[in-house]
Formats: sequence, structure tokens, C-alpha cells
Amino acid sequence: GASADAATRESFEAAQKEKRDRIRAKIGDDAFAGLTALAKCDHATALGKADIAQQSATPDFALAGLWLEALTYSDQGQESQARTLYPEIVAKDAKISDDTAAEQRRRELADGLSEIRGEYDLPKVCPAP
Repeated sequence: GASADAATRESFEAAQKEKRDRIRAKIGDDAFAGLTALAKCDHATALGKADIAQQSATPDFALAGLWLEALTYSDQGQESQARTLYPEIVAKDAKISDDTAAEQRRRELADGLSEIRGEYDLPKVCPAP
């Protein structure tokens, strides 16, 4: 039983690493570090990394930083602050046509963040500061 448990754990950890590597390649190191901080409820670090990512010469990484900023504000309950970023998101994200689409995508990202937190046994909702 113990060796089967170890094999299952190793398989799970390998899958988690592959998922992390895939996300990092898609959004860049800075946004990934910010997302990691956000998952741990470190909003200040997440916003700092989002700002750095937005300055990236790689458009996808810069866009990821913008989404990270919106998601971080949303996670802090600052919905109106997150919404102020929608016009810029609409302008830069070819998949987002209007504020409604940006809102829907932000909610999907928030659900994904909650899922990540669950996978790592982190609080699904950050405690109030």
C-alpha cells in the first residue's frame, strides 16, 4: 500500500509541476511569481510583480501582468478598482471584446485561483487584513 501511495503522490506532483511549467511559459516569470504570491494571499507582492510583468517586451507576458493586477484587486474585494482596468484589457486582449467579456473572464480567473488554492491546501478566500 505504501509504495502505491508513493507512486500516486509522485504522479500527482509530476502533473502539478507540468501544469506550473505550462502556466509559467504562457504568462512569464514575473506574472507567475505574482500569481504564486496571490495564491498565498500576498497581495502587495502580487501587485508589484503584476507591474513588472506589464513592462515586459513580450505582449503575452505584459497582458498577463494586467490580468494579474485586475485579479489581485478583485481578490481583495476592490471590484471597482479591478473594473477600471477593463478598458485597457479590452484594448490589449484580442479575446476580450468589451467590459462584459472582461468581467466574465475575471470571474473565470478568480475561480481558477480558488481551485489552485484548494490544490495546495491554501485558504480559498484570503483572510481580511
